Amino acid sequence: MPTSHESNSRRSSTSSRRRFSAGHWIKSLVSTKKSTNDQRSLSPDLETTEMEDGVEILVPSASDVMYKYTWTIKKFGHNCRKRHSPVFDSEAFELNVNGLRTRWNLSIRFWTGMDGSRLMSPVVACLNLLRCWPEDIAGTQATVHFQFGVLCRQTGRFDTTPLARCIVSLGATKNIVSVGHQDVEITEKHMLSQSGDVRLVCKVQVVPTGSNDEQHSLSQDMGSLLCSSEDDLAPAELPWAKGDIKLRAAGGVLFPAHCCILGARSPRLAGMISEMELPTKPAETPILDLSDLTAENLQEILRYIYTGRVDNLDSVAASLLAAGVKYELPGLTCLCERALLDTMDAESVAARLLLADEFNCETLKRGALAFIEGHAGRMPKNMAWSVMEMVRPELFQEACEAGIGDSASSFASSLSEAGSNSR
Repeated sequence: MPTSHESNSRRSSTSSRRRFSAGHWIKSLVSTKKSTNDQRSLSPDLETTEMEDGVEILVPSASDVMYKYTWTIKKFGHNCRKRHSPVFDSEAFELNVNGLRTRWNLSIRFWTGMDGSRLMSPVVACLNLLRCWPEDIAGTQATVHFQFGVLCRQTGRFDTTPLARCIVSLGATKNIVSVGHQDVEITEKHMLSQSGDVRLVCKVQVVPTGSNDEQHSLSQDMGSLLCSSEDDLAPAELPWAKGDIKLRAAGGVLFPAHCCILGARSPRLAGMISEMELPTKPAETPILDLSDLTAENLQEILRYIYTGRVDNLDSVAASLLAAGVKYELPGLTCLCERALLDTMDAESVAARLLLADEFNCETLKRGALAFIEGHAGRMPKNMAWSVMEMVRPELFQEACEAGIGDSASSFASSLSEAGSNSR
């Protein structure tokens, strides 16, 4: 992540021809004075100046709270054109959840080419941690989830970046901590006025690692009933926790479970359990065959059924989406759709549009079409587009019509040109 000490370093991935310029990094970064020309909103409203004042949100779990900070940057386009080294820093804003109080701000910096010229797009949107309270939390770590978006004048929607996360150490510090940064495309369609006003949004979630929020919760207590496999049974002194049914995944792997919990969470599983043939011997545990699921996917489905959560959701969302639909787990389906939307990019959007169409996921489909509309002309031709064009021509036509080219055919031809150029 770029910091004030890395202003001249080259970008690690695609920065062979550009580097990051962070001139005047500190200037106005920690200012909390309000500007009458700027329109800024924090949801919930937590703009406080004194440590003992302000609003504190008390919730069962900090992981349920997502903040959205909106920053209207006045005359962004004008200043980029007129100033040699424009500086864009937001006012400081505070988040206060369950006694953990943090102060943040946003900043915009620019990549520069090898010839030293400033690149106008993409810009680098940075999330900076300014201060933490209480001071006795030094050494505590927290997971920070963040995502940037910029309002498109043409669609009235925010063009968002993929959801990112990082681990930060909390505690009192005099240094500004650059928590994370993302490339954000800011083009003419994002200019909201003749002077080039731009509206940037940042979603932030701060979850302390091992905090009391995660202790003694229903999900944690239910998780104590969860067994990773037949060999991982509950302690002998807790016979009621060993389950009254076994689920068989692909490869014959068995997972102990509880009929009442499965039936309460999934109508499909409830029906399958009611139709099972009971074993001939009372001492035998009935086995429900779910061999359409891999052992890894079945374990994550059980984790969701018992705790409402999924580990490493970003990497398994696509495969779990189908299972969520088949076994009538709408909450799991929503989690998967959200993860697929948050991690969507130009390479994956076609495959995810096909996935949404196959399983009738309207939220994912609308998000994919909106992404195509906001990134028309920059879609690489890949196998998913070819498959869509052949087996789902109506969906391919709908995707072409979502493009902002002159016509559907122009979007399709741009895909073909991008594919030929990439060969």
